[in-house]
Amino acid sequence: MRAVIIYLFGSFLFGSIATQSFAQNFQITATQAIMVDGETGSILYQKSPRTRFEPASLAKLMTAEVVFHLLESGALREDQLFHISVNAWRTGGAPSRTNTMFAPVNSDISVLDLLRGMIIVNGNDAAIALAEGISGSEEKFADLMNERAKELGLNSSHFVNATGLPENGQYTNVSDVIRLSRHIAHSYPKYFKIYSEPEISWSKITQRNKNPLFALNIGAEGFANAFSESSGFSTSAVIQNNNRQLFLVLNGIKKEKDRPAEAAKLFNWGMTAFQFKQVFPKDVIVGYAHVFGGKKPLVPLLVKEPVDILMNVEKKSVISAKIIYHGPLDAPVKADVEVGKLQILADKTVLLEKPVFTADEVAETGLVGKAKDALYELTLGWLRKYL
Repeated sequence: MRAVIIYLFGSFLFGSIATQSFAQNFQITATQAIMVDGETGSILYQKSPRTRFEPASLAKLMTAEVVFHLLESGALREDQLFHISVNAWRTGGAPSRTNTMFAPVNSDISVLDLLRGMIIVNGNDAAIALAEGISGSEEKFADLMNERAKELGLNSSHFVNATGLPENGQYTNVSDVIRLSRHIAHSYPKYFKIYSEPEISWSKITQRNKNPLFALNIGAEGFANAFSESSGFSTSAVIQNNNRQLFLVLNGIKKEKDRPAEAAKLFNWGMTAFQFKQVFPKDVIVGYAHVFGGKKPLVPLLVKEPVDILMNVEKKSVISAKIIYHGPLDAPVKADVEVGKLQILADKTVLLEKPVFTADEVAETGLVGKAKDALYELTLGWLRKYL
């Protein structure tokens, strides 16, 4: 792995990012937190973002993603009926005294209605029925959850059931949860709307949406809440205001009443304390990668979309950019190939990441050229990481 550092000057020299604290006298009790701008992907706030915790009902976000993915691919139909087994009813239904959609035992319910029951009221019976209907058991469905998690880059998450009910070996962190939340909102807009439905009626019982943020009139669009004995109260939330969308994940809140209050304070700060800055326009060369055995020693790298960030107006930080890639690249090199990522940093904290692509082709050289490159790598190549 090689890293090329690019320092930005001019209007981008001074920007900012919040880390463990921000506005004066502003405190949160959550032990882990992360807030991200929906459009740019800029990290506006983070606190212990890589610390693992028990996901509890946040695991249902992964359950939902698997179902959404199967529906979009055509492997599953919205009107397909799944059976409410004795296990689903006993473990997640009325007898369980947990969140439930009150699905009657031995009834058959459509995939879409089970999704509504799982999402709107956090129904454990609905989640189990979906898992059993798709894979035959929660254990096998958890394998699907982990496969999709890996595909989505959720590298610090592991799931063992569809509900998030207590079971050994289940963990995640706020960085993975916010990545998953953004993916759901942006990749499945049709099903994302379910998260904002106000209520569901089943078995002659009407239940309101479990998300407390809807009552605060702050533009909440949805997502999930959770609680576990080990992790405390958690939330994944998204709001939309003034053409801006913010995603937030909190964990480790000790009191349930503090969960919506802390989310609202962070959202309000995120909406008012930042301004847009463009670091690079789309299709611009942002750096170069070294090439081994090529007719040219370097290949230019570009970004295919604008690199925009949100910068905090309350404090000053030095903004820099770093390109990370596996290198040197072996010739021949084709154009338009993703070879690494561009990181935008504020005071060594990663604010944003974007993929970088080769802008040109580089043909392979002869044996003499390769020998020269090999000698260079043996003698001086190790210095590259210090440049």
